[in-house]
Amino acid sequence: MLDRTIPFYNTIMKCTDYSYRETGVPEGFSITAYQPGYEKEWARLEYSIGDFDSLSEAEDYFVKTYLKEPELLPDILFALDKNNEVVGSCIAWQDKRGEEIVSSLHWLVVNEPYQRIGLGRALCIAVMNIYAEKDAFPVYIHTQPWSWKAILLYCSLGFRLQKKESFSHYVNEYEKAMTELRKVVAEDQYELLKRTSDDEVLSSEEPTETNDNDSSVSKATDYIPYEPDDSETLPFGNDKPNVPGLPEAKPQTDMSKQQPNKRGKFTKLTDVDN
Repeated sequence: MLDRTIPFYNTIMKCTDYSYRETGVPEGFSITAYQPGYEKEWARLEYSIGDFDSLSEAEDYFVKTYLKEPELLPDILFALDKNNEVVGSCIAWQDKRGEEIVSSLHWLVVNEPYQRIGLGRALCIAVMNIYAEKDAFPVYIHTQPWSWKAILLYCSLGFRLQKKESFSHYVNEYEKAMTELRKVVAEDQYELLKRTSDDEVLSSEEPTETNDNDSSVSKATDYIPYEPDDSETLPFGNDKPNVPGLPEAKPQTDMSKQQPNKRGKFTKLTDVDN
């Protein structure tokens, strides 16, 4: 479970470099896109981990936030068990960054009995594959220090902490977040988080030259030597008001066995465990 006694500070992550990969869905499970009625299942998942005060509140949030964008519904992914019961979810969505629209990962969750088997990681990879299919990078995440294990995982998938940049309405609190992260992660993990943090503010800037011998430069080959379990798979990009600072496949379709295709063929617009 997450330790929510850890202070909350807006933590922004961004991924610009990612290539399609196999999702690695655990045997007996599959990943599919939103189907009518899944809003109730999503509400059940989120209510069960305490992110909403009631099932009705959670369902109402989903309806008002996501069902108003029908063209993006295929980007809302669900994990199913062998009985086609919903046991997890992750949403590939969009938010504004200034006047532009950017990709952003929302709400990663796995039902507790199905955690620690790699299902959360598979959901995230499935979402990132959607972004890869659409070449919809960069991808942003809004998170917080109490999700430190998930932060390490996201780094292993190519996300980097942002020192200055942000998106939507979030105020980047990098320095405060790093102070808290230093208290809960191993020293080598902290140093790697710090070294790979990105201080470039994205605009319409031109590419800048970097020195390959400069150890302060973040490289795509850097990785976090840690693989968190699905117990840390909680929502990102959550805009629920009472959380501080907050952003055609059939049910049996297993996306792990599909290759990227054109929009509509493979659900669109990423996790947690290995």
